[in-house]
Amino acid sequence: MNTYLALGLLLATAGSISLYLTSPNQRWLDVPWHPMPARLTGGFLMIAGLILPWQAMQPLAAVFTWGIWVMLVFLLCPGLGVLFSLHRKA
Repeated sequence: MNTYLALGLLLATAGSISLYLTSPNQRWLDVPWHPMPARLTGGFLMIAGLILPWQAMQPLAAVFTWGIWVMLVFLLCPGLGVLFSLHRKA
């Protein structure tokens, strides 16, 4: 795997998690993160996560890969939150 692609997906993952943790309905933490700094950081990481794969792939393929990856992370975050909350209660 290309280094730019791997780093871009890692940054997109960090940005997606940062945006998820600002939600009042998130279940990873007891108190959600303060919205403004976390959303700015998450947005910056998401944009950087799109720019890096753009260097390794054709633009359309980079946007498609980034979009699918972000959707996957946003889909997994609530499920992992349920697992975390079940583990905390046990």
